[in-house]
Amino acid sequence: MALSHMLLGLLADRPSNGYYLQKRFFHNQRPPLPQVYRALHEMAKNGFIKVEKVRGKSQRSQYMCAITDAGYAELDRWIKTRSGMRPTIEGFMPRIWFASLFNKEDIISCLKAYVDKKREELDYGEGKGKTFYERGVELYGTTPQAEFYHGLFFDYWIKRLASDIKWLEDAIDKISSYKEDSPSTKAKRAIPKSRSIKSRTTKKRK
Repeated sequence: MALSHMLLGLLADRPSNGYYLQKRFFHNQRPPLPQVYRALHEMAKNGFIKVEKVRGKSQRSQYMCAITDAGYAELDRWIKTRSGMRPTIEGFMPRIWFASLFNKEDIISCLKAYVDKKREELDYGEGKGKTFYERGVELYGTTPQAEFYHGLFFDYWIKRLASDIKWLEDAIDKISSYKEDSPSTKAKRAIPKSRSIKSRTTKKRK
């Protein structure tokens, strides 16, 4: 999903500036601030947001962004479109596909690293991520509809991570107990025999 649509969704909730918009993302998914500002600049150029210079409590000027009717129309178009909904391939899957070319220990080490990353994200989602969301609700409030869909978001996030971890751990057990061919057999299979260009050229001349 494009960052611009996430920013439009946040601005549909309430006007804000780039700094505070970035702070509303979960810590482990927070885009760099320059990227947020670039997206806001592009959105303003397209007429999706309006930007006004205002004075804050500290009397320092800041630029506040608010969604426009064109921005709401873009959000509506995005929610109805089916593009960008293709399922993605997890980063470890191509390594599984080509795992027969490598040492079993290296593949197991790689998958264990993915388990660690998934567990770290799961711990965040169940702990600090949930607390971060609940704190935002306390400060700014929400609607029953928004709370319902946010609950579905957390439900998918947590269950997907738990499912990934289980599959990875099962795969590690299966790979650990799998008896591979000898290294020499694997090498012969991995490197196909091919004629040299010189031998093919010589054959054509004959």
